[in-house]
Amino acid sequence: GKPRVKIEETFCMNQCKRGPNARIINDGNVLTFENGEMNDTEINRKAFQGILTKERVLQLWGYANGINNGNLVGIESGSADKLSDIMP
Repeated sequence: GKPRVKIEETFCMNQCKRGPNARIINDGNVLTFENGEMNDTEINRKAFQGILTKERVLQLWGYANGINNGNLVGIESGSADKLSDIMP
C-alpha cells in the first residue's frame, strides 16, 4: 500500500505572517481543496495557514490521512518541485 503520512520541514514559503503553514503533497503534487477545507487565500497560496491550535493540526492530519487512504480527494495544483515561493 501507500506509505504512511510523513511530515517534512521546508525552506521559507514567504508566508510567515500567516503561519505556521503546511502543504499536503501527494505523489510530488501540491494538493488544494475546494470543499471548505481551505479558504480562498489558502487555495491561491497552495498552503494551509494559521495552524495555531491542536484542533487545526488534527484537522490537517485527518486530511493527510484521508488522502492517503482514499477517503478524501484533493486537486493537483502543480508540482512541488516548481513552487516559486520556496526560498533556499
